[in-house]
Amino acid sequence: MTRRARALVVLVVLAGLAALARAVAVQAEWTGEAVLAAAVVALGVVAADRFTLELPHGLETEHFSLADAVWSTAILLAPPGAPTVGAVAGTVIWQLARRWPLRKLAFNAGQVALGLAAAEGVMALPGHRLAPDDPAAWGLAAVAMAVCALINAGLVAGVIALLGHEPFLRVLVGPWRLTLAQWLGNVSVGILAAVAWHASPFGVALLAIPLGLLALAYRAWLESSIERDQMEQMMAAADVIARGDGLGDRLPVGDVEARLPRLALALNGMLERIEDAFPASARPCCASRASSMRPCAPPAPSCSPCPTPRPRPTSPRRAPPPARR
Repeated sequence: MTRRARALVVLVVLAGLAALARAVAVQAEWTGEAVLAAAVVALGVVAADRFTLELPHGLETEHFSLADAVWSTAILLAPPGAPTVGAVAGTVIWQLARRWPLRKLAFNAGQVALGLAAAEGVMALPGHRLAPDDPAAWGLAAVAMAVCALINAGLVAGVIALLGHEPFLRVLVGPWRLTLAQWLGNVSVGILAAVAWHASPFGVALLAIPLGLLALAYRAWLESSIERDQMEQMMAAADVIARGDGLGDRLPVGDVEARLPRLALALNGMLERIEDAFPASARPCCASRASSMRPCAPPAPSCSPCPTPRPRPTSPRRAPPPARR
């Protein structure tokens, strides 16, 4: 980890601890209702982890989940402070269950605490609590979740950019279609869940099917985005090979469980056979054989000139014997 990335992680963890302490202090006395609300939020976050999607960025991975839907419901229904405490507790629980590294767990818990604390601050702007069935509360919740999403996405993109040495805007804006679609779907479902709970708690069960379909749509969209990026990498490598700049180069291979990497493996096997079919002297020796990692074959030694044929030696002729008279 670079020094700047380490500094960002430490800053987020410390700020997250301050935001969590403020959320705990909001409730002068944590009543049974507040504790129960925080526990329900934590369980909801743990359940949303089952639908987490992963977008690789080099050695790091960006995660997309349905936790925004849980948070949207919580800021409309739960007492102040409970959404932040429950969200942080749920994040810590599911990441401990997955045995994530401690630094990643601390950073993620810190950025969740900052995002939810900011969202609760937006919800407190009117000075009184709005009813969940009030359209003004829906709009305010959408603004609050937008602020939360900007904080979370910005911090995650920042640490990924520092660790992976990638441009910050490229990491932040790269999957913007998926990010925007996921945010709109999650916030809409979360607000609907709050309205349904306010009308009748049993009505929340009606949102289970739309929520599952939303998760499937997210997964399909993310897989298509990853395949598009893999296709672009394969096209770039194939263009280099087609120009003859790197006969020994190979197509990039990612996760072999996906479809395109299996195709890349098959094509690389074909390229191996084509390269082996060339004589050693005809193979271009280039320095960019990073994917094959095989040394260039030494050129075949040049043939020595053929020897000039010499005349076949003949035995001297004997003089004919004298003729007899």
